[in-house]
Amino acid sequence: MITSQIKPRRWRRSRLFWTRQRTVAVFSYRYDAHLVADLITNIDPVVDGWIAYDDRGGDRRVQQRAAAAADLARRSA
Repeated sequence: MITSQIKPRRWRRSRLFWTRQRTVAVFSYRYDAHLVADLITNIDPVVDGWIAYDDRGGDRRVQQRAAAAADLARRSA
């Protein structure tokens, strides 16, 4: 499931000029779902919104990065 929240546009001062660009946090979670509420609270002052993907319903276990790369290499060969 994908959830999101985007704040209304506002003027923001960047290093050299005022801009209306947006900063959006994008993240996914599976095993750390209990930490998401605190994460959103912490990033809220510095982002204009967030998009989160809840992967708790996924059926594949997370693999080590090297094992996943080896699996992809085997499939592509």
